[in-house]
Amino acid sequence: MIYTVKIKEVNLCGCGVEGDMVIELLSNTFKVYYQAPDSFIQEFILNRNNFIKESDLKYTGVDNECIISVDLWLVYGKVKKVNKSERKFSNSCRVGGGLLKGDVISIFNDGDLRINCGIVIDITDDSGSVNAIEGDFVEIEGTYQVYFPETEFCK
Repeated sequence: MIYTVKIKEVNLCGCGVEGDMVIELLSNTFKVYYQAPDSFIQEFILNRNNFIKESDLKYTGVDNECIISVDLWLVYGKVKKVNKSERKFSNSCRVGGGLLKGDVISIFNDGDLRINCGIVIDITDDSGSVNAIEGDFVEIEGTYQVYFPETEFCK
């Protein structure tokens, strides 16, 4: 699901092709991972916004000025149908993943679903086959991953 978010922090991993960010979305602040070269992150995010360089790999946003669009997904998890309960969107600034519980809104291609867990999020089910249908209540635990719409690093 594409959202406009504030980027609070960018952490390059040192390998040159991935890293993590702390973002704010709908009053939730949490860590997400990305897969894109450092050169892209430098040009697309760091050079266009006001960041303080904390170290060679860590940058902190200033004055909430860094607002961009990201495509937010939860990946590397297995969907389970569960009894209907309260929707849940768990998040953390330390761990780039969480547990989601919500209603299936739609099913895309193999293994991709959209659920409402308090926020609407797209998920990839790694179990190999989606046994859920629209309207089912499901849970999944996985990793938050962002892609960058309208760039070569979109989903």
